[in-house]
Formats: sequence, C-alpha cells, structure tokens
Amino acid sequence: MTGHDWNPDLAHTDRSEHTGQRIARVRKLRNLSQEGLATLANVSRSLIAKVESGSKPATPSLVAAVARACSVDPAEINGQPYRGTDKRSDAVHATIPAIRMALAYVEVAPELDMPPRTLDELATELVKLQKLQKAASHALLGAFLSAVLEELAVHVMESDAPRAWRMLNRAQSLAGSLARRLGYNEPPRFRWRPQGLIPTVSLGWC
Repeated sequence: MTGHDWNPDLAHTDRSEHTGQRIARVRKLRNLSQEGLATLANVSRSLIAKVESGSKPATPSLVAAVARACSVDPAEINGQPYRGTDKRSDAVHATIPAIRMALAYVEVAPELDMPPRTLDELATELVKLQKLQKAASHALLGAFLSAVLEELAVHVMESDAPRAWRMLNRAQSLAGSLARRLGYNEPPRFRWRPQGLIPTVSLGWC
C-alpha cells in the first residue's frame, strides 16, 4: 500500500470530471497506455477504455486496483470533497460514499470487474489497514477499505466460510470506527449469521 494523503499532481483537477477522466489523468501522469494500466491493474483494456470514456462506472474495487497500479490514493481518483475543511480532511470524507456502497453488499455479492484477491492477500491488506487506523492515517484507511469490503463480500456470498465472515467483521468494524471518528455517529446494526454475529454498518446518514 503506497502513496500519500494528497498528491500535488492532482491538486487542481476539475471537480466536474467523472472518475474515468481522473483515471485517464492519473494514467497519463504515469506515462501508461490503457493497455499498460490494464496489465498492472489486472483488468481488461476494454474496461479501462469504457470507464475512462464514462460509458461504464468505476467500482471501488477498480479504483483501488488503479490506485495500487499508479501508486496514488483512491480518494484522489474519486476526487470529490465531502465536508472537509482542507485538502487532507476532504480526502478522508471523500471515501465515505464508496464505503457506504461497499457495505450495502452484505446480502448480495457485488459484481466485480476482476476476481477478488485471495483471503490470504486480503488478510495481509487488513493488517495494513489496522496499522493505518492505529497511525490515524484516516485518508489512506478510507481509500483502501471499500475495495476490501467489496472483495470480502464476494468471498462471503460464494463460500460462506467462517474465516471470510471473520475478516468481513473486522473490515466492517474498521468502517464503523472510521465513520465515528468523522462524526457519523449512528451506531452499527447487527445481523445474525451461521458463523456468529456480523455487524452491518449503516452509513445511510452520511
């Protein structure tokens, strides 16, 4: 997980641009072709082309994959301020809509643009996210958390494995903690699953 809380290369991007246009901007700043970015992000070139043209929306998992490939923060690609008072707090609040979307996939698995990472890979990512939480790196935590929630939702719906549920539980707890730190104070709701109590964190109030 690389990058900074804010990238000066993207500081003056047009806030009216859609996410695909910002992906194209990041790609060009890294001197990558669509094919090159697609290879690094493990997606098809046609998907990159459709997203950049605006004919297909960019999912949180795709944004996270592009961000990893280009060594930028996903919040910069999402590119819209929410309640922030400066560029750092803008970046934190900008992650909330994507997290809200990812949390909606507890009952129905999302349709990802690429296969989810393995549980071992996601476990490593969760450790990194927990370290970001302890370091109060909220912008980076929020930026990468939505993709992890999406990918774990796929594992849960496909396998119903206890490990996948435990990991989803941890990711949802991180989302709830981040939301509370940002001032979204509605408590998490809980639902029972065969493996135990799994919190479903509602961000409908954001």
